[in-house]
Amino acid sequence: MIKFILRIQFLLTAFFVLAVSGFAQQVQSEIQLYKVLNSAEGKEQLVKADSGQRNDLLEYQLHYKNTGSSPVTDIKAVLPVPNGMKLVMSESQEEVPEPKVSLTGTSWHPYPIMEEVSGSDSKEINKKPVNEELYRFLQWRVPKLDPGNQQILRVRVLVL
Repeated sequence: MIKFILRIQFLLTAFFVLAVSGFAQQVQSEIQLYKVLNSAEGKEQLVKADSGQRNDLLEYQLHYKNTGSSPVTDIKAVLPVPNGMKLVMSESQEEVPEPKVSLTGTSWHPYPIMEEVSGSDSKEINKKPVNEELYRFLQWRVPKLDPGNQQILRVRVLVL
């Protein structure tokens, strides 16, 4: 049933947005999809994929390379998270800039988005994280990409 991931990858390739201040022609971009598997030894392994099924953990990688002769500044990449997928944030990706997240694509927040909920006496206001299934967009900002350098942005999703 969830062979639709192949189509999702195509749609993401068509829809992920690159905003660069005047240098878009010198930035190559590509999106890749991997299944995250655990080996018999318990080590994590990425296997190139074009589809996924319920409960598969997938990793999208957005590759940006500066093919020009001058630095490119203020790269903004936006990736939609399709319905039927749950964002899985990981602290183990230190080399990757932390994305901002959005429920709508119009307002951006640090992860996690917190929502206010009334306490039991209705005068008390508590905050709790928004469910990761509701996140619909991620936005990264790469301040500078030097000539010949590459930046890989990663995000993981669970297929529901």
